[in-house]
Amino acid sequence: MAEVNLDEENACILATHSKLVGTLIQSCKEEPFLFTGALQKRILDIGKKHDITELNSDAVNLISHATQERLRGLLEKLTTIAQHRMTVYKGSENYILSTDTRSQLKFLEQLDQLEKQRKDLEEREMLLRAAK
Repeated sequence: MAEVNLDEENACILATHSKLVGTLIQSCKEEPFLFTGALQKRILDIGKKHDITELNSDAVNLISHATQERLRGLLEKLTTIAQHRMTVYKGSENYILSTDTRSQLKFLEQLDQLEKQRKDLEEREMLLRAAK
């Protein structure tokens, strides 16, 4: 069985890829989430109150990235809330349905339909009486 000399392997890796050791490699360029021109103008407008006249591009990128992460977190929470609200409690014995909006709307639609039919019948009778 062949043995591996770890010191020799590490030295070989460090010698061939010394530029890449400790660096983060990304396959695509990271684009800012927010429009940098408008964001930079807004930051400088707010910064004037605190005597800030210059702004580093890294700060703009950081704020843009932080905004993106904040929105991502809020959307994840909203998704979770929406999924909880979609849970159906009708079949559960532990819950008593106090208001069923769908059935109430269906009932109101049926009432409207019956009232419309009644008015149509009254109009027909009036037309028949007028025709005689």
